[in-house]
Amino acid sequence: MKNPKKIKAQCSVNRGNEFPGLSRRGFVTGLGLSAVGVGLIRSTLALAGHGDPKVEFIETSCGQENKDAIKILVGYASCCGSTGGIAEAIGRQLCAAGARVDVKLLTDVDDPSVYDGLVVGSAIQEGEWLPEAVKFVAKHEKLMAQKKVAYFVSCLALSKITAHNQKIAEAYVHSIVPKAPAVQPLAQTAFAGAVFFEKMPKKYVPVMKLIAKKDGDYRNWEAIRAWADGLAPAMIKKG
Repeated sequence: MKNPKKIKAQCSVNRGNEFPGLSRRGFVTGLGLSAVGVGLIRSTLALAGHGDPKVEFIETSCGQENKDAIKILVGYASCCGSTGGIAEAIGRQLCAAGARVDVKLLTDVDDPSVYDGLVVGSAIQEGEWLPEAVKFVAKHEKLMAQKKVAYFVSCLALSKITAHNQKIAEAYVHSIVPKAPAVQPLAQTAFAGAVFFEKMPKKYVPVMKLIAKKDGDYRNWEAIRAWADGLAPAMIKKG
């Protein structure tokens, strides 16, 4: 795969944050906070806006020299970049299996009809897919219903593997299905995300440390690559 192009952008406050990996209800239950406490936290997050760090979003491609190969989009939505790393890893495995692959932010995809298959992913904020991912899937439902599709999400709910957290993560990834019911995905999965406090607006940090106490990368690269390898035969098969 070619060296990835990295697009620098502000980490937008209006898009929320990808880091909790928990629904509002799960947040309250997990931390033992009252509804008033959650309201205060949400207000604190909303105060951020100036001096947000620059974030690099990965966009890259591979296999373009093989004009007869299946062409696959690995499109993603991310607030502060960690989901892009997952998308890139998936793209590398699909490329190694023989596909032509573009890894792009969903907002940069001009014409999804040029792809034979689409792998669509999103970070999770407050228990939901990011708005641009939901918009993409809903807008292109008819097109995607005619193509090979897979979904993935990244969330901090899986930073600790428990049966309860796995159920939460499964609910996250499945929540996109009603947005485009005509689409029948070949596969759906959830991966642990990452949290880097230095990439957040400073006002986020005290609140986020209540949720993710460690600044760290919880992405399981072996699991990500294994999922992509398992997906590859179905995505690449012609017809």
